[in-house]
Amino acid sequence: MTTRKWKGGAVPTAQITNITPLKVEAGDVFALKINERIITAESTNNSVSEIINSFVSSIGNYNNSIPEWAEVSASVGVDDSGNATHLVLTGLPEGKPFTVSAGSGTAIIGIIRKVAGQAGDNQQQMISIEGADGGTFTLTTEEGGPTGAVAYNATAGTVETAIETTGVECTVTGSAGGPWLVEFDDADANKDLNLIVGNGASLTKSGGYSVTVETLQNGSSSQNAIQAVTLLGTPTGGTWSLRYSGYAISGQSYAVSSGTLETALEGLTSIGAGNVSVSEEVDGVYLIEFIGDFAGEEVQPLQVATEANTVATPDGIVTITRTQTASSGVDAVYNITPGTTPVSLLVASAAGGEYSVSGIAVESTAVDVQEKLQQVTGLTDGTYVSNVNGQNRGTFVGGPWKITFIAGLGSQAIAVTSDNATVAGVTTGSATQVAEVQQIRMLNPGCDSGTYHYTYRFGWTGPPTSASGWAFYDATTLAGIAVFNNFLLLYAGATVTSTIEQGADALVATVTFDTTAHPKNVPLITVDILEAGDTLYYDNAGVIGNVTASTSEPYAGVSITPVQDSQPSINEVQRVSLSGCGGGTFTLTQDAQTTAGVSYDASAWAVKNALELLSTIDEVSVTSDSSLISNRMWLVEWPNGINAYQMTGSGASLTGGAVEIEIVQGATDPVDEVQTISLDDNPSGSFTLTFGGQTTSALVPETSALAMRSALETLSSIGVGNTIVVKTKAFNWDVKFVGDEGGQGQDLITSTSSLVSGGADQVDVNIATAATSGNHWDNKTNWTTTTVPAGGDDVYFEAVNIDCLYGLDQSTVTLDSLNIDASYTGSIGLQSYNGDYYEYRDTMLQIGATALNIGTGDGSGSSRIKIDVGTVQTSCNVSQTSTPDDESVGAFVFAGTHVANAVNIQRGTVGIATNEPGQDTKLASLKIGYVDDQENDANVRIGSDVSQITLVEQSAGGLQSKSNITTLTQRGGGGLIQGSATIGTLDVAGDVTYSSTGTITQGYVRSNGSLNFDRNTQARTVTNITAFAGSVLSDRNRTVTWTNPIVLSGCGISDVELELGTNITIDIATV
Repeated sequence: MTTRKWKGGAVPTAQITNITPLKVEAGDVFALKINERIITAESTNNSVSEIINSFVSSIGNYNNSIPEWAEVSASVGVDDSGNATHLVLTGLPEGKPFTVSAGSGTAIIGIIRKVAGQAGDNQQQMISIEGADGGTFTLTTEEGGPTGAVAYNATAGTVETAIETTGVECTVTGSAGGPWLVEFDDADANKDLNLIVGNGASLTKSGGYSVTVETLQNGSSSQNAIQAVTLLGTPTGGTWSLRYSGYAISGQSYAVSSGTLETALEGLTSIGAGNVSVSEEVDGVYLIEFIGDFAGEEVQPLQVATEANTVATPDGIVTITRTQTASSGVDAVYNITPGTTPVSLLVASAAGGEYSVSGIAVESTAVDVQEKLQQVTGLTDGTYVSNVNGQNRGTFVGGPWKITFIAGLGSQAIAVTSDNATVAGVTTGSATQVAEVQQIRMLNPGCDSGTYHYTYRFGWTGPPTSASGWAFYDATTLAGIAVFNNFLLLYAGATVTSTIEQGADALVATVTFDTTAHPKNVPLITVDILEAGDTLYYDNAGVIGNVTASTSEPYAGVSITPVQDSQPSINEVQRVSLSGCGGGTFTLTQDAQTTAGVSYDASAWAVKNALELLSTIDEVSVTSDSSLISNRMWLVEWPNGINAYQMTGSGASLTGGAVEIEIVQGATDPVDEVQTISLDDNPSGSFTLTFGGQTTSALVPETSALAMRSALETLSSIGVGNTIVVKTKAFNWDVKFVGDEGGQGQDLITSTSSLVSGGADQVDVNIATAATSGNHWDNKTNWTTTTVPAGGDDVYFEAVNIDCLYGLDQSTVTLDSLNIDASYTGSIGLQSYNGDYYEYRDTMLQIGATALNIGTGDGSGSSRIKIDVGTVQTSCNVSQTSTPDDESVGAFVFAGTHVANAVNIQRGTVGIATNEPGQDTKLASLKIGYVDDQENDANVRIGSDVSQITLVEQSAGGLQSKSNITTLTQRGGGGLIQGSATIGTLDVAGDVTYSSTGTITQGYVRSNGSLNFDRNTQARTVTNITAFAGSVLSDRNRTVTWTNPIVLSGCGISDVELELGTNITIDIATV
């Protein structure tokens, strides 16, 4: 077992191929097939030179119009004497390979796909009658109308007949009474038609129509934030300062006026002019109201500019540091990681409360989760939810979520459990009070003997008394610290303890405040140097009563407290809605004032104008959704936080009914496939063509277009009337697939030749220099071990951006593993269509691999990886891919025919056998998961020719399949089943749209699952189906034949959402 890593970058070499005509005689025709295109040259004078120069000239003339030939250049090859002896074809200098073949006595047949077929779509429009239970309506199309009166409960056939009287051709399906799906076909197939116009003026409704008015949001006025600044201790001098959002005002006088303080604050960059109002309620108490730009907005708290968690004396001898902040307890915090189904939580508090929360969607934002919790009484103001990994609370979905219990649920033990989410407790919370701890560190003054005194003034601003006092520090004894202790005990309350540590160079006192007297917001002890002339108060004996405060210099401080929280204004919003009407007027009433009649289809401006004519309304804004027909709706909003009276509405004058019509599928033109068949000039003999396993009779080179069409249409795989054949020149035919075979991709026609070239002798083709480059798998210098990978090797593509495009046929090699890391951003394989022509070289890497790993590790991954593992059993794991360069096939394309192949996908865009029509693949299992985005991480497309898919397990992402699946189990994500694919067992807990005409043998629709048959109006069969509570099953057009009755498991009809059309019969039986 050898590890080999792709590095690429080998020196490129252009391919050189020499073609030598042999035994040239007059009348001989020589043919070459270059890159699947045939070119001929005819001899008139027995000259080799003539043939060579003819080829050179023709290739040069065509290389601008035939893109395959733009990749080669032709020149004349000469011998040592300068005589023309051979044609030289040279490839591109970057080492792109090309192909050349010659008849060598056998005529060449070339078949290429000139135009790829593609199905077009007929336009479909959906007609619905809303609200009416009687009367008639008419329809008008762009060809004519209106139709005659159509009953509100008409059948699809009646509606079809009525529409076709206007001059359009269509097919209408649906239940009696609608909705009716109109598909334009025959002469109007694939046309982009105008929307049908409906008139429901003659529709009726028993009891008339109502006007519904709902208050979506009550109005309330704004409230500005107010903070109080109090100067403590009746100061008689000095200055003080405030800080807001990082900016501080200069020192203000102890007797500053409110106007001066207001001006200073408005001078801050973080506040600005006109944004605060300052008033002085009593001496030393300033009320600061945030106005202007801050009106009604949440603001930051003001701070004392000198406030800090550390203070020190100017000489640096004494430092005071807050080492632990007092708090009333520890809030509980839990991380919640959702599973694949809606989350339920059980919250139990230490106080005995128990709260149950259910129905939290997996795809919720943190804000969604918080709103869900707040709907439960007891949790209304007690939680704050964010994302564990810091993403935006309002936009990022899927968690994991971090729930912090605050307010009434803060500072206590909380237990959270769930049966469908992972719950991890960051902290369970505690009601134990956390004490304030401050540390005083006094440096040793450096005395070796004797007594040396330092005296400092300590300050305290807080309960029970604010004061300043003196403390004494003795360098040789600890006696002096007693004065400090006594000072704190006297003025901070008899609840402070201190521990003292005397080290070699410092004395450290740790002050722990009592949790009862000082539960929170404990100020920092202050200190400065005792000044000359100050009186020293101390008592080494430690007698509290002997310690007194200085009365000559009372201590002053600043306190800031919130007085009023801000609250933005909330505009009143009321919704006015009509349902089902098609004419007439309605009125609106507010506070005994009633509008004039307002048209049922009034514009937002018309409703606004009607309301503002009332004396009770000064101004409103009105918006509406003009796309709503059957349910007309207007949103009315009052400005400036007005709490408006609830409006009422009257629909007594509303009439008619709404005919809602929408385009549900746009028209697109079909593209018929065209394939070109070419022979070299003047061959003799015969050839046959094969398509879909059927072979024509022998055809001769002179076959006419009509004869070739007849031969092809005798094949059962094509059929009469399904081709158009044009003979573009001698020995060249364009075959267009039309009729039943038109508008779809086709397998390439193949040929068997018994033709003999018109040339009398052979042409020798010799590759003088093979193409190679840094993009060739088969170039050994592109590998770290200077050896092309062989059987049993482990191969890695990592951390380079060099494509691997050529030399891809390695089908005789079986690797132990092929590993393409996410750090590899190059491409492996070629695009099937490169923008100029359909690729004739190998487009997929053909190599066996027991293990195939795509997109592991860090990086953005590759946008194109195409791998065909052939007949080797492979376990394939896809961690991620980049965005595909071709959405129709996927960033990673897998093919392989072993019946035990297994593919597992977490993230990326993956195609199974999507590279080209007719590509077979077999899978024992396909599993689709996700990394962190359940909806979008994975997107998987399965081609139409996969012959075996035993099991698909989908928990996320998107799945599109056109092939039969034995068992599809879906627990999340979305699925689209197309074509004629069948499913043996379909088990749905996500969303599946079933557009296929194939049969479902056994279906299950689980809680929160949806199975929808509405998109396709063609008939299909469901043999057995079971629905569970909370599921959705929709067949509004009644296209499904239910072989056996629908089974409701463990629930009743009210527990499921069934949309099965109208005029149906329900069989009730015991299950």
